Amino acid sequence: MKNIRLSRTDAVRVAVSVILAAVALTLFLMNRAGVPGRPEDKGKQYSATALLIDREVDSIFTFFGVDKSLDRKKLFGIPNSGLFRTERRVLIPKNVLPVQMNLEFNRMARRHNCRAIASENLRENTVTVHIEVGPYILHTIIMKSEAEPRQGVKKYGHAKA
Repeated sequence: MKNIRLSRTDAVRVAVSVILAAVALTLFLMNRAGVPGRPEDKGKQYSATALLIDREVDSIFTFFGVDKSLDRKKLFGIPNSGLFRTERRVLIPKNVLPVQMNLEFNRMARRHNCRAIASENLRENTVTVHIEVGPYILHTIIMKSEAEPRQGVKKYGHAKA
């Protein structure tokens, strides 16, 4: 084999390339491994956020005139996390559209770096809003509109004679 001789500038280029490659590899491995906080710290952070959201949900209900006596609240444990999911079933007034409340829940969730996801069940006439905090759903709000009183109306909307 021939002896390969590098000029001084070529040697500097190779050395700089090797050093930069080592730095890039180190940064990649550090990012990949991550330095996550302790799980207890995240759990405490999620728990504190859940309490703030719970208070704001109460204030949104008050703003829209939701009767507190019709608010049913249950807590469910989230496995392997030490956290609880709050489920609320509420009857919303006839003059309030669920879309208006959904908009307020979305604004509130964004303020807390969370996400609000809504779905509508047309059979049960309900709107369900899930509020995600990190990887967990910590609040579920199931809203049902108050039914219109049916006075003398038959099937297909024909009035009684």
